[in-house]
Amino acid sequence: MIQKQHKKAITAVVVTALLIVVAVATVIGFQSWFGSFSSKTFVNVEQNSDQTDSSSQIETLVGDELYFKNNLEENLSIKEIKVNGKVCNISITNISLGMESISLQNCTDNLTTNIADVVIMTDKQIFNKKIFLKDVDVVEAVAGVTDLPNCIPVNNILHVGAGQTYSNFSEAYIASNDGDAVVIHSGIHNISSLMTFDKNIKVFGSTGNPNDVIINSYSSTYAFYIRMDLMSELNVSPGFYHFSFIRQTSGAWSGVFLLWGKNNPDNATMTFENLRMNALPSFNGDMYPISVRDFNPKIIINNIDYLSTPYANVFGWSGHQATLIVSSFYSPSSRRYYDHSFTILKDDTCTNSANCGTSKYNQSNAVFPCGYRP
Repeated sequence: MIQKQHKKAITAVVVTALLIVVAVATVIGFQSWFGSFSSKTFVNVEQNSDQTDSSSQIETLVGDELYFKNNLEENLSIKEIKVNGKVCNISITNISLGMESISLQNCTDNLTTNIADVVIMTDKQIFNKKIFLKDVDVVEAVAGVTDLPNCIPVNNILHVGAGQTYSNFSEAYIASNDGDAVVIHSGIHNISSLMTFDKNIKVFGSTGNPNDVIINSYSSTYAFYIRMDLMSELNVSPGFYHFSFIRQTSGAWSGVFLLWGKNNPDNATMTFENLRMNALPSFNGDMYPISVRDFNPKIIINNIDYLSTPYANVFGWSGHQATLIVSSFYSPSSRRYYDHSFTILKDDTCTNSANCGTSKYNQSNAVFPCGYRP
């Protein structure tokens, strides 16, 4: 009997101990779970608080076009736009990240003041900006204003030349970021070796006259290696405007621009506008002003003069091609495009410099980055 009672006593102790273990494990498990849960919750709160990007903003109003920078999210929806209290009949969905141009043609026709108070209501945030139409360098105007200067929206403008922030082009390029513009001021600028571009920037001569800004290339190959495939943004559109390029040396592959596109050709567009390309009389070799290396980019050629006879106007390496849109292009070369697999949407090339090229460019309406005029 004593042994049986002892066994029962032991059994009771064991059960009690097990219950205590289970209770402790439950408490510890709950604490662990709660700590993990609360930690995850607070992390998510911090992450969510960082998702609203203050760099999203109304940029400017040029003519009837409103420029809005979307850094909030892909496929953003705009529910309503107001200009000076007037509700515009505009609703837009699926706005991509980056700069968006929005036509306000039906909303600015009765705008007579010098201030455009613009409100954009999205499904995430409300944006408001008062645009003072007479207080900016570029005429940010509304419908009815004639002779509106062309401008391209950019993030920042970096200036190169005597008395400017940067003394040479290389310094400005290093300091630039995607979406910026570099303005090179009048004078002679030298490039000693091949420059690789992997940023989505645009480069302008400061006056609109290509004879005012001269770039001498002493590279033994090309002057500029445009690597659009390495540019981080999905859609890129770098460009060069209003320069004269002079080859000072000869080499096995002597040219000015060597281009790579992107895997999707629709994501890469290169613009050459109001340029003059030449070589010294002592130049000995074939001239390759524009060459395509890979990925078949789109190339817009607008008002260009070739003053030295090139091997070909546009040259495609190893069968690589490009989609070409050629307007007002002078070249003494009979070999326009090599190889012949280019897709040519437009070809306005001639052999009389008086009839096309830079002589036909309207310098009074030259395109510049928004916020800059000569």
